[in-house]
Amino acid sequence: MGSNAHVVLVPVMRNDIRRVASRLRDADRNELVAASGLAPVLALARSVRLRGEAWTIMVDGRAEGACGVARAGSQLASVGVPWFVATDVLIRKCRRQLLRKPRLILKSWLREYNELVNYVDVRHTAAVHWLEHIGATLDEPEPYGPFKMPFRRFVFDGDSHV
Repeated sequence: MGSNAHVVLVPVMRNDIRRVASRLRDADRNELVAASGLAPVLALARSVRLRGEAWTIMVDGRAEGACGVARAGSQLASVGVPWFVATDVLIRKCRRQLLRKPRLILKSWLREYNELVNYVDVRHTAAVHWLEHIGATLDEPEPYGPFKMPFRRFVFDGDSHV
């Protein structure tokens, strides 16, 4: 299963964005479009360019996902906007690691930001369950993005169980 996969985070390179975007899970692709109104490769490139940090998730030497956190608002703001997208390969090969490792990353981000806040598409039920499992607090659905699709705001803060 996933225990033999070699997974590393490396700084995002331009080609990584195209490689990951072209093979995203359907739910991630749909969420990016609904949230931004942009093609997935453009939405992902925009996330990478924002102030903060961005990583490519390499599985056995191949770009299979990306994650990061962007600083919301001014440089003085203490709110981070976490994001994560994946290919089916990442989810299939690294299921156990995706339940443990994000907590370590979130803890490090919570040392830099007072809270981490973003929105998840309610249709992306796997992401909703994953966020609940790793300690996010989720609000009730509300219209979000250019198409006013139902999304749930989620928060990680000092009270989260990450």
